[in-house]
Amino acid sequence: METLIRLLQTDLSAEDAAEVPAVIKDVSQDNERTAAAAVRLRGMLSKLGKPAHDVAIKVISDIASATAKKFLGL
Repeated sequence: METLIRLLQTDLSAEDAAEVPAVIKDVSQDNERTAAAAVRLRGMLSKLGKPAHDVAIKVISDIASATAKKFLGL
């Protein structure tokens, strides 16, 4: 997860980058914040370049909860 966090943070604005750890934590488990975090993550992913996006999707598909995967379309 740390690799994913660093990958996302390098291509995002400082404001978005600061939110990444919490968003990743929330998409990796099912809780009341999972759906909102998945929507936020989808927005972050759209800001990434193609290579970073592809790597992030592979890692997210391994760590994301079922709820987050549904919202992300994985």
